[in-house]
Amino acid sequence: MRSSRRPGPFLCLLLLLCRPELAAAQAVCAGTLNGLSVTGDAQHQYQTLYKMYNNCEIVMGNLEIVLIDHKQNLSFLQTIREVTGYVLIAMNVFTYLPLGNLRVIRGTQLYEDKHALFVLLNYHTNGSHALRQVGFNQLTEILAGGVDIERNEQLCHVDTIEWRDIIRDPLIDPVVQQNGRKCECPGGGSPGPCCLCPAGDGPGSPCARNLKPQDLACRHFNDSGACVPLCPQPLIYNKLTFQLEPNPDTKYQYGGICVASCPREPGRGAPADA
Repeated sequence: MRSSRRPGPFLCLLLLLCRPELAAAQAVCAGTLNGLSVTGDAQHQYQTLYKMYNNCEIVMGNLEIVLIDHKQNLSFLQTIREVTGYVLIAMNVFTYLPLGNLRVIRGTQLYEDKHALFVLLNYHTNGSHALRQVGFNQLTEILAGGVDIERNEQLCHVDTIEWRDIIRDPLIDPVVQQNGRKCECPGGGSPGPCCLCPAGDGPGSPCARNLKPQDLACRHFNDSGACVPLCPQPLIYNKLTFQLEPNPDTKYQYGGICVASCPREPGRGAPADA
């Protein structure tokens, strides 16, 4: 008798990797594994970044933003809320990094085998342009790996974030050093611990706030708002018949979430100035 089972989770994931356009229906996109290596000029780098991450919510892999100049509009990055690998921000000269909706970095891959978040050398040598602010105000969880933010000459307030409240591993110490020194809080006043506060601040931190359930990240998978170790499997054991039977509520692993079906074909735009 021919089986009528639906595609398994590994087939679903394979389809996403081979045909990234399928993932856009669920706003999932593939990441990169280039490190500090780049091809083409700054404009090519930007166009590639836009095509990969415009309308993206979940990056399956690593988010690498390298060698982007100060003229580019990066507002399309605001939709990203989860990265399964690491986040690398290096050698850019834009002023603001708009990752305001990024909530979780899973760290399934780590930069240099230890960093889930690595921010390095984001300034022009003549001081004319540099990264001054990162928008990590919704970042709640780094599930594996550490944080290294250093040698960003004009980057402000990153040392006011309670990184230990965000990093899951209590044995990892964040490295935040040699960044901007002449910083002012928004609206004036001297720098203090509340200049920049991600939603992941713990109850004892100066910027503590009440977190909503949807602001927290699941260690394994999110199944309709519930944290579960596995998504509902295709077969379940029937204790009465002592047999495995099809599970009508089966779901597929899709990044850090459980979905009832593989995504459908979407449409995707291009930069207005392309």
